[in-house]
Amino acid sequence: MEKNWPLIEKIIKVITPCVPIIAVIIGLIQFERGQTKLKDLEYQKIYQTDSLRTEQRLLEKKIDVYTKISEYVGALLAKDTIDSIFKQDAVNFNKIYYGEALLIMDSSVNKIIKRFKNSIDYYIDGDINIDELKTTGFELSDSIKMTIWRRKTVYR
Repeated sequence: MEKNWPLIEKIIKVITPCVPIIAVIIGLIQFERGQTKLKDLEYQKIYQTDSLRTEQRLLEKKIDVYTKISEYVGALLAKDTIDSIFKQDAVNFNKIYYGEALLIMDSSVNKIIKRFKNSIDYYIDGDINIDELKTTGFELSDSIKMTIWRRKTVYR
């Protein structure tokens, strides 16, 4: 047994200086893992912030387009006769309908805006009266209002 002690002492003398080096290496590995987690969390936060900004800009664009649509709806419903101004407002409404509105419309607004667009054509052709056009216009305005307020409450 006495012969084994010198061997164990030699092993301990060799291993003892390695212990702090191993501890430093383990510490560096843990530090690196912590830094990686922090970077991942930071990137995730940046992504979430960018997503919220994008959704906020989209909501602002929707409000802008829906406001334009509502203005034309109001202009069309304020007229009791089909004249050149009414037809020009109908053309302007169609420009928004076939342009910006297609990019941002929600499905609930999409259905009613199609009905209103068709109602304008039916009214010009004499197939429906102004009261039927106004009913569809009010439904469109209500649908737009509900969509905007539903979105605004999500971002508060």
